[in-house]
Amino acid sequence: NLNSASCPANIVKGQKSGCVTELQSLLNHHGADLAVDGDFGPMTDAAVRDFQSEKGLSVDGQVGPNTKAALYGAVTPPTTPPPGGGYSKIYDVAAAEVGTVEGSARANSYGAAVGLSLSTNNYAWCATFVSWVAQQTGATSYRNSYVSGWVKQARAGNYHLSVTNSPQPGDIVAYDWNGGSDFTGGHEHIGIVRSVSGGAGFTAVEGNTTNPNGGKDGVYVKNRSTASGYDVVFIRVR
Repeated sequence: NLNSASCPANIVKGQKSGCVTELQSLLNHHGADLAVDGDFGPMTDAAVRDFQSEKGLSVDGQVGPNTKAALYGAVTPPTTPPPGGGYSKIYDVAAAEVGTVEGSARANSYGAAVGLSLSTNNYAWCATFVSWVAQQTGATSYRNSYVSGWVKQARAGNYHLSVTNSPQPGDIVAYDWNGGSDFTGGHEHIGIVRSVSGGAGFTAVEGNTTNPNGGKDGVYVKNRSTASGYDVVFIRVR
């Protein structure tokens, strides 16, 4: 228990212990998607800050008495509206990034949303881009550099995320290219819905995607369909 004498009064980034293991398990109970390894690293720090923000606590990344008490309490929605325009601004923020090229300073800055400082030349950053858009708008406090995390939380109804069968601009869309709907194994992708046609077709703003006009990967608008043989999940943020 985090309140026991065996745990420090303030659990902070850099610590490795069974207390951190308990912390990670509690954060996952509240909707995070952390590896429970007892290492208070960047992802755990980001999850703590997200939790503190959602609970109206001081966002300092330190797990002190108030944060500990909230972690053992019930999961409750925030009582104040999110900053940055919320759900209504998701598409606008994403669209403004179209044309950003992989490896540029702008693209590399997206990683800060999930605690990464890597060049976007060196990893698959589509979910990082979605996390950055979420951070800018405040529509959800959830962040994850893996597509599977976004799908998992939406299916569970956590972090104001839910699965919808009636997509609209501003929704998140996840793809599982090889089917199976597990969204793992390196065959997944994610973006922001731009427009929806009357049939199966839709367009999406996606990071870490090919330039339709040729050239380097980056943030571009792509034509997609729910009838092209790959699995598609639409995620509502509200």
